[in-house]
Amino acid sequence: MFFKVPCVSLRDETEWVETLETGWNVLAGTVPDRIVACARNLRPGRENEDLFGEPEPSRRIVGDVNSGV
Repeated sequence: MFFKVPCVSLRDETEWVETLETGWNVLAGTVPDRIVACARNLRPGRENEDLFGEPEPSRRIVGDVNSGV
């Protein structure tokens, strides 16, 4: 997802559920065999997309503020 690289998280839960839903992240926990299996089988399900909006919204916001919007 980030930098278009699939991720294996060594956790049992995540606040980044969007990355799980799109298949770019999988929760492997801390069991070594499960970590290896997840890494070998990780296949993102959809094209990498920007789930969190524009990459640089701050520039637009500053422009709006400066223009008096």
